[in-house]
Amino acid sequence: MKFLSIDFETANDSLMSACAIGSVYFEGTNPESKNSSLIKPPIFHRKLKEENFNTPTEVYKKIPGIAKLVDVFAPDIGRVHLLRVDQGGFFPPHRDFHGVAPEYFRLLCVFGKCKPENFVHMLNGKPMYPDPGFLYFVNFQLDHSVFSFSDGLYALILTVKLNQRTTDIILKNTMAE
Repeated sequence: MKFLSIDFETANDSLMSACAIGSVYFEGTNPESKNSSLIKPPIFHRKLKEENFNTPTEVYKKIPGIAKLVDVFAPDIGRVHLLRVDQGGFFPPHRDFHGVAPEYFRLLCVFGKCKPENFVHMLNGKPMYPDPGFLYFVNFQLDHSVFSFSDGLYALILTVKLNQRTTDIILKNTMAE
């Protein structure tokens, strides 16, 4: 399997302040080439925020289960990422831009063949084995990476506005041990 991993770094909390780009080309699990470059962020008259990135896509419309989960948090939803990770898939350790905090938090839900033997989400150097179908609060501002040992793994990342309503949704649906 061949793939390219691309990472953008931002200069501030604006989603449009990209100041560096890095890429790693992989063949299988081996990095074959690496590139990075500084770039000059564009100048905009207004800052773009999470709520500027919540227009539903075709994937949202075609997969009712995703829409059902996302809609629970509407209108307090920001960007939503759906990632398919197949065998040998790897996201190198990175931190997401600091523009997500403090008014937003992120939730992770994995599904498909996401079992401990198939999928590892590393968070600050420690393995995390999320159970499929459950939502997890994950601090994506810490170092994190993903490794896949099987095909058909999916990760849904929700960016949600932090407020009383969304906090109540989370607490109401928390499993007590």
